[in-house]
Amino acid sequence: MAHLHRFHIPEGFRAGVPCELPAGEAHHARRVVRLHAGDEVALFDGAGLEGEGRVAHIDKRSVRIEVDATARRDAPPARLTLAQACLNREAPMEELIHHGTALGVTRFAFFRGDHSERPPKRPDKWERWAVEACKQCGRPWLPEFAYHETLGDALRREASPCFFAEPGGSGAPSPVDAATLIVGPEGGLSEAELDLARRSGAQALSLGPHTLRSELAAIVGSTVLLGAMDALGPR
Repeated sequence: MAHLHRFHIPEGFRAGVPCELPAGEAHHARRVVRLHAGDEVALFDGAGLEGEGRVAHIDKRSVRIEVDATARRDAPPARLTLAQACLNREAPMEELIHHGTALGVTRFAFFRGDHSERPPKRPDKWERWAVEACKQCGRPWLPEFAYHETLGDALRREASPCFFAEPGGSGAPSPVDAATLIVGPEGGLSEAELDLARRSGAQALSLGPHTLRSELAAIVGSTVLLGAMDALGPR
């Protein structure tokens, strides 16, 4: 089967009812993938609804899709929150959201760590990066996003059990349905933050013998926890 380009329509769609692509998606259809009338496409709303259809009309102002069929996917049973301290550059933040979304992170809870130089500069881009990742990987569910001023706020508000990367920590934990992974910024978690995490009941998790960049530690740790949650396929 030929590859179907996927488009995000957050307001939803119905089989047999034509729908218009949002402005950004219409621009992508016209200028990037250069669709033509009659081309087949795939659709998703970011909340589990998927569909297939074809381009009924395309011009400089709009792209209209004739929706042929729809299906709804259940939400994944495993819920992993990535509590990530804000990174100081935009590129690794984008990389983290792209890879985390494709991997299966269900919630990104960013916080300003003691070693974060500044609060996030462009939170308006977070969902857009997640949409791009969902379009590429086929995921029908967009992750959630939250921002906390401190690690303490994140520990109080996010799901338990919580884990943080530390040399000498344990390996993959017992299977759970929901968990939170805490990852520090470029300078790591401060001693005060590590002490707070331990006193709050967070468990140390080993990510191997080497020092990892923050965005890589987030992806490796997420992979370890999602594997323990059977979210990456059967053991």
